[in-house]
Amino acid sequence: MVAVRSAHLNKAGEFDPNKWIASLGISSQQSCERLAETWDYCREQTQGHPRADILLWRGVEMVEILSTLSMDIDTLRAAMLFPLADGEVVSEEVMQESVGKSVVTLIHGVRDMAAIRQLKATHTDSVSSEQVDNIRRMLLAMVDDFRCVVIKLAERIAHLREVKDEPEDERVLAAKECTNIYAPLANRLGIGQLKWELEDYCFRYLHPDEYKRIAKLLHERRIDREHYIDEFVGHLRSEMKRKALRPKCTAGRSTSTASGAKCRKSISPLMSCLTCGRCVSSLSACRTATPRWG
Repeated sequence: MVAVRSAHLNKAGEFDPNKWIASLGISSQQSCERLAETWDYCREQTQGHPRADILLWRGVEMVEILSTLSMDIDTLRAAMLFPLADGEVVSEEVMQESVGKSVVTLIHGVRDMAAIRQLKATHTDSVSSEQVDNIRRMLLAMVDDFRCVVIKLAERIAHLREVKDEPEDERVLAAKECTNIYAPLANRLGIGQLKWELEDYCFRYLHPDEYKRIAKLLHERRIDREHYIDEFVGHLRSEMKRKALRPKCTAGRSTSTASGAKCRKSISPLMSCLTCGRCVSSLSACRTATPRWG
């Protein structure tokens, strides 16, 4: 079963849907209520089903992924309901009576995209760029709503997370499909956040030894990077305090293992992927504060 973050558990260790929905950052109270109603509907429909937990948590995973992209409430509701429709727990016709046509139309569009799995090219090792482009065009032609594609990408990420402990052949099959089709599709659509996660899981399953090596190096380098950034930010704050400026400093670094895979010969280029920003009231104040780096 997909792990649920402890922040969403109540004192009894049970999943707290209200706490979870509040953590998604949805601004509209009405949207939060509609999502809560959808959760209740899913609970009701899966009552007594042998795979109830898996179906429910798959929906939760998909909603969390999509909420980071600030998708609308119909998209989030469709994502939560999709595992039930896909698992044939509830028919689309019956579902429409309770959740409405707009949400079920999205679900239907996502399910239509599953037909692409019948193509051998989605699972083979070597696929030409022309084949990938043709399949991608077919996928986009299957749906009338862009949101269906985004839901499908979230569903594939949830699936990659789920197969982590499954037999190797199942992990490899899922990774090949996402490498050939869905990661390039996310890239084409400009959804970098989903593309990176797809690539990370695919690299982990297709090249496990290399993944472990790079993950170890990234961990070691992260300690060095964090020490460097802490030292740099401390010096920056001191300089600004000395010059009576009140900045807000932020820093970041690359954490993608798949990005590390692109630097296989040497992990040191990742040391350059460090950023430190400073927010002050004017350009002149910025230059005054840090002339060495301005």
